[in-house]
Order: sequence, then structure tokens, then C-alpha cells
Amino acid sequence: DGTPARRYFDRLLEHLARRFGRAFRNPTAYLVSGIPIGEVPRLHGDGVLLVGDAAAQVKPLSGGGIFTGMRAAGIAADVALAALAGGRTDAASLAAYDRRWQDELGEEFRRALYLRRVFARLDDADLDRVIDALQGSELAGTIVAFGDIDFPTHVARQLLRQSPSLLRLVPKALGAWVGSSREGRVPDLEFDRRK
Repeated sequence: DGTPARRYFDRLLEHLARRFGRAFRNPTAYLVSGIPIGEVPRLHGDGVLLVGDAAAQVKPLSGGGIFTGMRAAGIAADVALAALAGGRTDAASLAAYDRRWQDELGEEFRRALYLRRVFARLDDADLDRVIDALQGSELAGTIVAFGDIDFPTHVARQLLRQSPSLLRLVPKALGAWVGSSREGRVPDLEFDRRK
């Protein structure tokens, strides 16, 4: 309807202020940021587990993060409960979170980041070739059979096997692999190491 998102947010704050009191009136600052796509090298620290956008657990191809954030929250809850039960919340006791996240979704994220870099290198003619290749009815069946919104690289692998014309993009794919070893990476997080 053309109404700016900020106006809707202000209306929400007014509603919350009427319902719950002054705490929701006059926010001191607004912080807006882009979608954090990349990898965070460490998702835990002393008494800290990063989840969702804070951990860049956003699907690199779509920017979605509900599935990944919820999955990470479940893993974080399991690890936090075990750490609390053991009476320790130091980084070493929370490291299982990173391992479990990597075991469950890390490889899919790395593959999707790579595909994102490949797509970023495609020009209009390349994109036209991809669209032309994907219009075949046999590939539509592959997309239906292997497509998974939460694991998109599964279908990409199958499409490459079934559509040799997509192999023309291999030089760009190699360029994305060779030329961008740190591309798409979120800066390392610093944790207080004085403890």
C-alpha cells in the first residue's frame, strides 16, 4: 500500500505503549542492517551462544533464516542445558554447539555460499543459458523430486548431472572457487579472553 515500514513499526510501539506502559515509548535509537550472509568462525564463547542472524545462520541463496535459526536454537538449547547441568558455561563447555551445527548444516551452508558466489559471477547471457536449460520438462521433474527449500544444493547437483549445457558455466564456477577463498565471510568475532 506504499506505507513505509517505519510507520508500521511506530504504530506497533504506540500499541504496545498503550497496552504495557511507557517502556515502549520513544526508543532511543533504531538500528537497521543487511542480512548477514557468510560464515562466523566461532558461534560460542564464555557464557555465549550465537543463534540466527547473530550467527549469520541465513540461507545464502534465499536470505531466509527461520528454519536455520529454529534448528540452531534447538541445538543451542540442548548444549546450554547440558552445560548448566554440569555447572559450567565456559567456552569449552559450549563448544559442542559449533560442532553440532557444523555436523548438521555446515556443509550445506558452505555449498550454498559457493553457489551464491557462482551466481554473482554470471552475466545476463549466462543467466539466459541457465533459464533455457531449466525449461525442459525432464528438469522440472528433477526439481520436484530433489528440490528442498532448506537444502537447495541437493537439486543443484542433480540439475548439473542432467543438463550438460550448464557445464558451460564451469569456468565461472572455478573462478568463484579459486578467486574468493575469504569472500562471503563475516569478520571474526572477538571474545573477552581475559578469563
